[in-house]
Amino acid sequence: MSLLKVPNPTDMELSILRILWSQGPCKVRAVAEALTEERGEKVGYTSALKHLQIMYQKELVWRDESE
Repeated sequence: MSLLKVPNPTDMELSILRILWSQGPCKVRAVAEALTEERGEKVGYTSALKHLQIMYQKELVWRDESE
């Protein structure tokens, strides 16, 4: 029997997941703004985008490229 290896999310990834769980699907800019508000420090668009790209590779999130 093989066990699935589930990646452990980082603190930043957990913050992003909490935002997505509470707000539902949203754009990168909305995630960056919510992170800035939650953490009390500026989180830039490109930083949020990079974290989401890594999370996508880990299969922690999915993206909708239809728009």
